[in-house]
Amino acid sequence: MPWPHFFTRWMFVVALIFVVFISLNTSPHAAAASTTLVISQIYGGGGNTGATLTNDYIELFNLGTAPVSLADYSVQYASSSGNFTQQTDLTNIILNPGQYYLVQQATGNGGTTPLPTSDTTGTINMAGSSGKVALVNSTTPLNCGGSTTCATEQLATIVDLVGYGSANFFEGAVTPGLSNTTAALRSGSGCSDTNNNSTDFTTDTPTPRNTASPTNICDGSPVTPTLTPIPGDTTPIYTIQGTTTDLNTLESPLVGQLVTTEGVVTVVLGNGFFVQDVMGDGNPTTSDGLFVFTDSMPTVSSGDLVRVAGTITEFRGSSSNDLTLTQLADPGLSITVIGNAALPQAVVIDAPNESISPDGIVYWERLEGMYTTLEAPTVVGATFARFGEFWVVGAADAVPGSGFQSNGNLILRDLPGDAVDYNPERIVVDDETRIGGGDDTRIVAAGSESVQTRVTVGDTFASITGVVDYRFGLYRVQPVSDPEAALTNRQGPPALGFSGIRTTGTDELSVVSFNFENFFDAVDDPNKADSPILTATEIERKAAKLTLAIADELKCPDIIVIAEIEEALVLNGDANGNVRGTDVQALVPRLAGRDCPYLAVSRDATDDRSIEAALMYRTDRGITLDSFYLATAGDTDTPAKPDTNNAFNGLGEFGDSREPLVGEFQVGGAPIIVIGNHWNSKGGDDALYSNTQPPIRDSEEQRKLQAQYVRDYLDEVVFTANPNAAVVVAGDLNDFPFPEPGEGNDPVTILKSSSAAPLTNLIDQLPESEQYTFVFQGNSQVLDHIIVSNAMLNTVQDVTTAQINADFGGLYEDDTTTSASSSDHNPVVAWFSRSQLAQTTAE
Repeated sequence: MPWPHFFTRWMFVVALIFVVFISLNTSPHAAAASTTLVISQIYGGGGNTGATLTNDYIELFNLGTAPVSLADYSVQYASSSGNFTQQTDLTNIILNPGQYYLVQQATGNGGTTPLPTSDTTGTINMAGSSGKVALVNSTTPLNCGGSTTCATEQLATIVDLVGYGSANFFEGAVTPGLSNTTAALRSGSGCSDTNNNSTDFTTDTPTPRNTASPTNICDGSPVTPTLTPIPGDTTPIYTIQGTTTDLNTLESPLVGQLVTTEGVVTVVLGNGFFVQDVMGDGNPTTSDGLFVFTDSMPTVSSGDLVRVAGTITEFRGSSSNDLTLTQLADPGLSITVIGNAALPQAVVIDAPNESISPDGIVYWERLEGMYTTLEAPTVVGATFARFGEFWVVGAADAVPGSGFQSNGNLILRDLPGDAVDYNPERIVVDDETRIGGGDDTRIVAAGSESVQTRVTVGDTFASITGVVDYRFGLYRVQPVSDPEAALTNRQGPPALGFSGIRTTGTDELSVVSFNFENFFDAVDDPNKADSPILTATEIERKAAKLTLAIADELKCPDIIVIAEIEEALVLNGDANGNVRGTDVQALVPRLAGRDCPYLAVSRDATDDRSIEAALMYRTDRGITLDSFYLATAGDTDTPAKPDTNNAFNGLGEFGDSREPLVGEFQVGGAPIIVIGNHWNSKGGDDALYSNTQPPIRDSEEQRKLQAQYVRDYLDEVVFTANPNAAVVVAGDLNDFPFPEPGEGNDPVTILKSSSAAPLTNLIDQLPESEQYTFVFQGNSQVLDHIIVSNAMLNTVQDVTTAQINADFGGLYEDDTTTSASSSDHNPVVAWFSRSQLAQTTAE
């Protein structure tokens, strides 16, 4: 920092003093009353004969009222008559008011006691009796003060100067000489500065202090809040947070205790703020940040230096299985602003990239409350609805072999055993803080509001800096500034045909699995829990976008296995071709206008939300539907298989679900059985970042029963009638194609497994970059499947996923010029040879 008081005092006597002392070849003495940093102790006898301490040292002190950054500062030493030619540069930290800073110097051969942990270390061998030390706000060597007179610009960089013994350069009068057992100690524990070394310093036993020593606020500075248990004492934030080494050390060791701490405010939220120790302890296993819960809009601002007293608590959200957020709160909450400080240097996020438990949890917990930065992050999960949240990974984690793909997707993968790569390197950016805002709004700072950052998978930022938070089962970054300004690439809505899906050949049969996501009508049926009830405008948009998806992206495939419609009428339309309760043209009539004639069928299911599976097929491609029915009901030619384990009917411990819809097709004379599914969702399972590891997945038990039901149906009904049956089992199975930790046999494996008639999941044939149909919280994952019998497998020509929806979330659901966001699922597409199919089924 500049030293204007020194420079001003020097100017009015510069001519006289300069002339006198230049002739004597010595340097002038100086007068400087610092209002910020001073040299508070000097000891040059370390390691000498009779010394107790093993090292020389220089101690600094902040006697001011504001924090000071030590970046670009140095301490420089000279012999009693020499030039300043030896120096030690200081570290880039913030020194708080009342805080000490210890610079360790050379070690001697004697002494028995090492110094306290130094804040930085030099190698200067200081004289034990006479010498001089300058605190300089530059790292440029002075090279003056002895035979060379210091120029005006050099004097202006000297923040404090102490000459001891026979030194020729000092403030006021020289400090008495020192010895191997005495140091120069600034009076008032560092607070005295009268511009006179002789007056300000005494010689006494060396007592070095460092940044961890108790602070000493000088007179005139704000006092410690009255709530502090011991006046003047503070508990560093890193002590409050404690060391995190495993899942048993995630919470503060001081829970329930009344403490006082100090730090700089980093990010302000609607119900509190984050504060961080301005120096930290340099220990990567502890967090230097903390949330202060105020329950209403706080009055502090980013950059305020505060002293806060209150009770340490661990806040758990609405779910009893969530982890906790360490916070300072009532009873006894008191906040005092004592100055301003620069924000601490942000920690660059570089997370582990496979295991959530324990690696991911421990990593993020160590950063909880801390000021961090994501360098060149890529979006891996689109902006989510009105919450303004999106998921990213930093450049350090966007590396080959980690599941990260060049298009920005982060694939959820299986690992050896039953381990799963849940990608703990991803982090949600929460750009709608808790101080208000509704749809499409974001609060980026106290009282300011702007349109939320709308991004999709693959968009990039220069950087995102903010504080690591934990809310709603997720670690997240609360940004300190608007992420919008840091965008370096925004792709925008894609043009029609962007998926690159090819047309179906004359001798091919194309089958698609496609979750339409809440395609409902506008009628509130009193006999159904048919939510949501859509408006005519919403139905028009939905039908228009699905038309684009089917005609322009999927190229009008032959058979579509559909999940999540209210009933077939929303597809076929009423007698007028409209969706019930509206004048909006239904989907099938729209597609007919695109030269894609279809017919759709479904059956009432016992689902809690009254959603059904459906089958939609081309009527101009030699495809006929002989029969369609629920597997639990059968038809006149095919026996029903009762749901004895209550996997679907809700009579057991599970909720109502969707029974499988069976369609018996003829494709150019070849019989094919298509079974449409929409299994129980994962809703209600523990979050990945929960206090139970591995997380408990209650929902999988019902899916296992549903998988076993379909497997038994195939074995007992379908393959009993025809062991070589051509079967396609498709739909939203709401499960991955591999087991999760502790799961045992997963639902998809249960469905596939049979010694007599095994099935093959065509998803497994795709390259890793295409193995996703859904993006959930930044994890690109497979929920939708096409699984086939051997008779179908032998005729497979091609398989892919149409990546038209999952990457975009709901961002473009209102844009009827693009198919993107027509649903939240990507369709799976498979092509089969008709001629081979006819041959196979005839054998």
